[in-house]
Amino acid sequence: MNDEIIVKQKKLRLFIYILTSLFFTGICILFLLLYDRDMGEGLLELISSNDLTFYLFEMIMVLVMVFFLFATYFLVKKMIQNKPILVVDRKGVYDNATYFAVGFIPWSEIEGIYLGYQFNNEFIEVKLKNTDIFIEKLNFIQKRGIQGNHKLGHEHVCISLNATGIKVKDIIPEIELLFEKYK
Repeated sequence: MNDEIIVKQKKLRLFIYILTSLFFTGICILFLLLYDRDMGEGLLELISSNDLTFYLFEMIMVLVMVFFLFATYFLVKKMIQNKPILVVDRKGVYDNATYFAVGFIPWSEIEGIYLGYQFNNEFIEVKLKNTDIFIEKLNFIQKRGIQGNHKLGHEHVCISLNATGIKVKDIIPEIELLFEKYK
């Protein structure tokens, strides 16, 4: 058994995520620039039927555009940095998978590691002994994100391997062995 697991992201997947994010950003920009209140038919007519719904629609488009611009920025940054998104070794677990990643978690702070599911998504759930130590070093958005994991019935730290092409159920037994060996 190897005492180190390194999981790297697949650049092609990241590139596809970036293109998708840019596509949705472009759609929002097109709606904001080209949509005229007088041209609506069907659903668009409902949106432009009064000032409140029209401005609400525009606000939603701006928020969606900002979200996808942020996602694009984050994904491009990850692609340029090219860091492994998960490293598991004799010292502990290094999580760099998502924006909500907590970074390095020593084995002494981990109570358990197991496979988690949400809809069709598999991820690694890390049960921490003292979550507050890790939460306090995160920014506001990251704190809300990992608290959201917990509200959905999962551990605060959930590590997704979507950008790697690796199935979590295939790698979790190796991680559990390292956890048992070094905890």
